[in-house]
Amino acid sequence: MKDSSWYTTHCIESLDDFLTYTDGLEGKWVFRGQKPQKGQTFVTSLERAAKSFDTNRTELADLERKLIREFRRRYNIYSTSYVPEKNDVLEWLALMQHYGAPTRLLDWTYSFYVAAYLALARDGDGYKIWALNTEWFNYARVITDRNFWRKNSSWFKKRHDNLHWTKQEDSAEEEPAVKRNLMADYLMNRHPQKLVMAVNPFVLNDRLAAQQGLFLFPGNISEGFDDNLTVRNYREEANAHLVRIIVCPDLKLRKDILYRLHRMNINSATLFPGLQGFAESLCVRLAFPETLGG
Repeated sequence: MKDSSWYTTHCIESLDDFLTYTDGLEGKWVFRGQKPQKGQTFVTSLERAAKSFDTNRTELADLERKLIREFRRRYNIYSTSYVPEKNDVLEWLALMQHYGAPTRLLDWTYSFYVAAYLALARDGDGYKIWALNTEWFNYARVITDRNFWRKNSSWFKKRHDNLHWTKQEDSAEEEPAVKRNLMADYLMNRHPQKLVMAVNPFVLNDRLAAQQGLFLFPGNISEGFDDNLTVRNYREEANAHLVRIIVCPDLKLRKDILYRLHRMNINSATLFPGLQGFAESLCVRLAFPETLGG
């Protein structure tokens, strides 16, 4: 393994290495397959859109609220399916992310193999998978810090009572998720802080369910995602908890991994339910045409 300033690099050079990579991981790890980013490790769709139009970062928080409001106002024109509570910001952001609107959310998955497929199915110059230990990066101490909640209890109680996210009998089971919803709302509307949280809406869409997906949520979008991730001079410690996994650029290895993932039922047809996902899965089947039948 080689270390950079704030992440470790691991190279996968064989199918056995690929299949056993997660065996030694301790903690709550999540994964992401992505194309290389120039100059930054992670970039959200909101960051990318702002950069393309030379939008000042200091304006992003206000613009994000306007984007959410615009999406919320017109959503019913295009869909008659599930409608979140008006002020459930995280649910609305998840819907926006699902349909391709620019958001602060970054897609990750609990499955190393799903992330690997999303990286390897794309043709490119490099196949990179990221692994991140949310027990360290999530700053769960903020979520569970009693002093924090005591200090802000009146605001959070008002929000919780108004939004009715949980039934009384389910409150014990859903409390951590509710706290994250409230925390996301707080960071967006009251007091942005540079941190990253692992979050998920209560209602999962078909892709989130199929991909074992979740989102990483940066607390202050006037700063880049990378800056939120490595706040408080933690870069020195971060490389034990963030790993860049590079799959050796060998065609046979790529084919072998994709074939094994196909046999695990991990392909575009299952990860992107619908005709388009199935059609896209046929491209990868060219790597092992014997599975197409006669």
